[in-house]
Amino acid sequence: MEGMDFYLYGSRCCPLLEYLGAEFVARLDAYPFEQMKRMSDKRQEWDANWKLALEAFIEGYHLQGLHPQLIPLADTYRTQRDVFPNGHSASISRFLIPSEQYAHRLNAKITDEHNLFMREAGIDPVTFQGGPADVREAIIKSKRANAKTAGYDFSMFDDEQLIDDWTVKLFPSCTFNTHPEGVLVQRWLPHPTDPEKLTYISQIWALPGRELPSYMGIPSDADRSGKSIRKPVYLDKNDLESLGPVISQDASTMPKIQKRLRSDGFKGSIYSEQEILIRQFYAEYERYVSLED
Repeated sequence: MEGMDFYLYGSRCCPLLEYLGAEFVARLDAYPFEQMKRMSDKRQEWDANWKLALEAFIEGYHLQGLHPQLIPLADTYRTQRDVFPNGHSASISRFLIPSEQYAHRLNAKITDEHNLFMREAGIDPVTFQGGPADVREAIIKSKRANAKTAGYDFSMFDDEQLIDDWTVKLFPSCTFNTHPEGVLVQRWLPHPTDPEKLTYISQIWALPGRELPSYMGIPSDADRSGKSIRKPVYLDKNDLESLGPVISQDASTMPKIQKRLRSDGFKGSIYSEQEILIRQFYAEYERYVSLED
């Protein structure tokens, strides 16, 4: 966790590493945070409670309903979910593999998205000899072969870390979508007066001076040299386009779900086994709010 500062506005606390736990911190050991620079910092007010929005970002099964463009690319069915003490958690979602319930419905053809990821890994899609099932392994091998030329050191990373989405959540409301090239850091902060509003913060930290993958969403005018740090950009609440095609879909859905919580027919949520990260979050949250002063 080198390269990050943690602040606590309170008097009761334990040492940071004790709070995070050695096993949880080990998930992040390979990532050189101390070398990364902030390339993007977007902030926006959403009409929803912060806990409701957090729920959507620590489970992935809504992908097929809300993000249909990702169905051929992400396996949310076999996502690995891990829980740690003090409310922290982690998940690993396989990439460039569709969920098995959709695999038989998809055409076994190389898509534009496959071609994009291959090009960014140094593979020429025109000369590529293989099908969709071969793309993932080819990208992993190409990334390793070209790492030194691209200015990266992937020796500390497993093959899966080079391509899959490894996410860790720090309790209560911060997630790191980690990749060797950089990290998407997201936070959902409570509104100071209105429990049906929140502030969403999306930051991208990346290694300066390197060519970065397009999926990281680095602004075109960002200083990729790292000499100047990207300042926060406060987006109009109706500006969904600036959030990107995926997060904009989440953001547009949050107010609708918030309104439905006020329905006379809603008596409370029942969470499934697949929603273990949400259940763990609320168990820890209830532990905190029930503590006596």
